[in-house]
Amino acid sequence: MSSTAKRGAPLIGLVLLLLAGGCEKEILLPEEVMGRIEKSLTLPEAAAPLNGYDRYYAFDKPGQIKAIYLRTDQSAAGKRIWLTDPARLPISLDGDCRFVTVFYEVPVDRFVSVTCYVAAEDPS
Repeated sequence: MSSTAKRGAPLIGLVLLLLAGGCEKEILLPEEVMGRIEKSLTLPEAAAPLNGYDRYYAFDKPGQIKAIYLRTDQSAAGKRIWLTDPARLPISLDGDCRFVTVFYEVPVDRFVSVTCYVAAEDPS
């Protein structure tokens, strides 16, 4: 039994449908969708290479995926996780592009935004 199964998480709990060309449907597993996003993603100039981030994905609303890429000193950077609850996506207030937010529209296969969080400068 895998460690995922021991925690009670479903082995295959989610199948995504991508609409392409109006009527065609493509059935993809979360791993395939994450791969598709990462293959076509261009990170902001200030960002680290993709494999330097832990990457978390969840549906933010119907048809839209929100991804959070987080670079931390304790990270085993490069892990990729699909979350069924978007409230479990990590939050960070670190600057220097250690935290990247991606919004991706599944039905039209396009990025809405890819942004680094940059901490506000101290006004003092």
